[in-house]
Amino acid sequence: MLVINNNTELDIEKMSQVLMKWYDVNARILPWRNKSKNSPYHIWISEIMLQQTTVKAVIPKFKSFIKRWPDIKKLSLASIDEILHEWQGLGYYTRAHNIFRSALIISKNYNGRLPKNIDSLKELPGIGDYTAGAVASIAFSIPVLPVDVNIERVLARINGLFKNEKNFKSKVNNVAKLFYESKRPGDLTQAFMDFGAIICKPNNPLCEICPLSKFCLSFRKKIVGKVPGKKYLKSRKKRYGVVFFVINNKNQILFRKRKNSKILRGMMELPMTPLSKHKWNLNSLDQYYPIKCEWEDNNIFVKAPISGFQLEIKILFSRMGIQENGEWVALDNIGSYAIPSIFKKIINKVLKELP
Repeated sequence: MLVINNNTELDIEKMSQVLMKWYDVNARILPWRNKSKNSPYHIWISEIMLQQTTVKAVIPKFKSFIKRWPDIKKLSLASIDEILHEWQGLGYYTRAHNIFRSALIISKNYNGRLPKNIDSLKELPGIGDYTAGAVASIAFSIPVLPVDVNIERVLARINGLFKNEKNFKSKVNNVAKLFYESKRPGDLTQAFMDFGAIICKPNNPLCEICPLSKFCLSFRKKIVGKVPGKKYLKSRKKRYGVVFFVINNKNQILFRKRKNSKILRGMMELPMTPLSKHKWNLNSLDQYYPIKCEWEDNNIFVKAPISGFQLEIKILFSRMGIQENGEWVALDNIGSYAIPSIFKKIINKVLKELP
């Protein structure tokens, strides 16, 4: 099928054939593609994990997750605390909450099996257009080409589309709809993914060995390195907080569980103030102190990005000889709890800087 797009003639059928031939030789070996090939459950979990997380980081976490919960039925019996603990290291913990909620819905409404319908998939927490399309095409052989960052980059370069131009997303999606593969739709999706990760990389793409270069407008115009470019990104909003670090004479640290919070909900945290748009005045902290004790200000700060914000956390310190009421966690047992990396970073910094 020949299509005129962005003043370029595209042979969609020929491109698909070339890409599939390349994929048959160069497909990445990934755990969610092994054993139960294209298992809907495996594909779903991997796609949720891969949202804003690299393949390299996901592989060991995926293996551990599937070993612990080999199917949706067993996953639906897990507690949110267990899932959050298993999720440590992947970040963006809302995804773990979405998996927990989805497992319950699937178990109750779909007899423990992912729905095959794209619209039904999109009704599950945490599943949008791309993830629904990926699960549908790879697991259920529905002929749709979802668009992730890799596929977007490949299609944008082939068509010479820039992110800063009007209707960029819709133009890319319109091109994706042209790729209709009825026999191996899942393989076509994964072929695009792998091609974007291996050949059509964000930086230093391998154009000299690219089998699609003859179809690529950016290659002909010698602008591959500039396409699709970067959309203007707003700087992260700054948020400020004060953490109360308390350790007793048994080397136990005072923790609490976060409740009703959009960020890191349900996880263990060091007691702290709410996040604020402004730096905290230390004279206004009375209502937030977790216990009555003497607090030291040693001018210790931790800065870190989290959930779209740039955090600046000031740390107040106290060492106690008597264990007050509360949830105390021994230093050598911290790994047994679902504790966000920001608080692990704070713990390490305090222990390093204080005697």
